[in-house]
Amino acid sequence: MGSVVAHWDPSGGLTPDAAVLAMKTMAAGLTSPGSTLEFDLTLFDSRCTRPQDYTYRVKLDGTGLLVVRESTVIDDADLRCDSTLWANQLFDPNCPIIGTSKDSAGPVGRFVAVYQASLQSVEN
Repeated sequence: MGSVVAHWDPSGGLTPDAAVLAMKTMAAGLTSPGSTLEFDLTLFDSRCTRPQDYTYRVKLDGTGLLVVRESTVIDDADLRCDSTLWANQLFDPNCPIIGTSKDSAGPVGRFVAVYQASLQSVEN
């Protein structure tokens, strides 16, 4: 049987729940190195004709990562973006901080930095 070669398909993408599942799966053992990082994240799938927003409460503290989907969309979430773009933000260290977050020094930017650093430490 031949080997399977996996490649990234630029026409592909992730749904909001799939992006959150990937984030949680790759965060095994991740904890906040300092204060608790907590923010609201609204994701949508831009591949859909009429994308629907889903808001998640993200909390990273000394016990680990907790992500809970809210029952309603929070209009003033700390970040609203496409779910595939969010996954790229987390998993690609060359991806610049998403400009729609309130600021890169805020909880979203700090979370991305901690998350990417944890992935780098696993690779090394």
